[in-house]
Amino acid sequence: MLSVSATTLAKPGRLDEFERLAVQTHPTVGAHLLAALASEHPEAVGVALAVEIALGHHERWDGGGYPDGAKGAQVPLSARVVALASVYDALRNRRPYRPALSHPRAVRVLTVESAGQFDPVVVTAFGQVADQFDRIFLTSVQ
Repeated sequence: MLSVSATTLAKPGRLDEFERLAVQTHPTVGAHLLAALASEHPEAVGVALAVEIALGHHERWDGGGYPDGAKGAQVPLSARVVALASVYDALRNRRPYRPALSHPRAVRVLTVESAGQFDPVVVTAFGQVADQFDRIFLTSVQ
């Protein structure tokens, strides 16, 4: 979140309107930065994929996300997958406003309590490999 201040990211309470706007525009800022990189370096592999992930990783299956309120298959599959992985990581790590969740609790949030947020096919696939997410997470925090 290059365009969001560290103070905003660490804030324990509700964000004010300016802070919320900064958070909700960071996907667009990131996508523009990556698109500029792609235009300067057309030989760079994978930048177009990175642009679509940056732009879509906070969109929701039900259309309630940001920055565009894209819904369902309007959100690229790459962004739908990264969105779920990003939320898993966020849930497993402590935040200023809540403690870290255990793996079983994070899986429950993602598979049962997040109706409408994620592509159901991506949620099903996640359920099949959730234990691998836990192993990767535990390896990364050591």
